[in-house]
Amino acid sequence: LDEETYPEIYDTYKEDYIRIAESLVKYQREDGLWNASIVDETCYGGKEVTGTSGFIYGFSVGMELGILNKKDYLDVVLDAYNGIVDNCVIGNTDQLGYMQTVGYQPQNYRSEDYSRLITNEFGMGLFLLASSSLMRLCYDYKEAKIVIPQDAQTSLL
Repeated sequence: LDEETYPEIYDTYKEDYIRIAESLVKYQREDGLWNASIVDETCYGGKEVTGTSGFIYGFSVGMELGILNKKDYLDVVLDAYNGIVDNCVIGNTDQLGYMQTVGYQPQNYRSEDYSRLITNEFGMGLFLLASSSLMRLCYDYKEAKIVIPQDAQTSLL
């Protein structure tokens, strides 16, 4: 949202964003993840990669834009990322599990053991989005440049 284009609503959205970020930190689990039900650990409690990945992305973009302070949120994001990598890989498959099924609601959560095996493109896409946003915060990050020679033959299929 461009502040100059939408000055009448920019501050409201920014304040809401900061308040939401502040409140989410309170519900982060010890393993770095968030439950599907944010405020009630007994309701759909258990590891959940999709929401956690979305929060990583939201916090990382906020830090990248200078809206969220890195001093306050970088450890939150690193704990969440490490929580996924350390706790949500399915056995020796190198696949992530604990994802919410596409188009379903948390009410379909049966148990942590059952959701351990759930993986899908939606959840992986969120995890990759989260990872790329976190990567941009690294001190040595350099944006990739794709150079196509002018004489290259290209076609769109």
